[in-house]
Amino acid sequence: MNLTEHLKNTWEEEDLSAFYSQLRNFSKTEQSTLVLLQAAKLSNLANHKDEYLLKGAESLVNFWILQYSNSEEKEQADFLLNNIQESLENLRG
Repeated sequence: MNLTEHLKNTWEEEDLSAFYSQLRNFSKTEQSTLVLLQAAKLSNLANHKDEYLLKGAESLVNFWILQYSNSEEKEQADFLLNNIQESLENLRG
């Protein structure tokens, strides 16, 4: 199954709701991967400039830490969260 086809390009209320609703249709392993993929996508779309998308990405990584935190993807999640938080700090000056 291609998980990337389920990723959202925006993070409005309806996107967020649809994403979490869709998430239930996947196995725990797929959910874990999908959450990190969506966080990475939002972070890339934000391009270090869009605080709303960065906060959405940060929220997804925090959700991942609480729900899925597994050793296989932990390094990726830590790296992603660090980059997101760095971008947010730079935006705030």
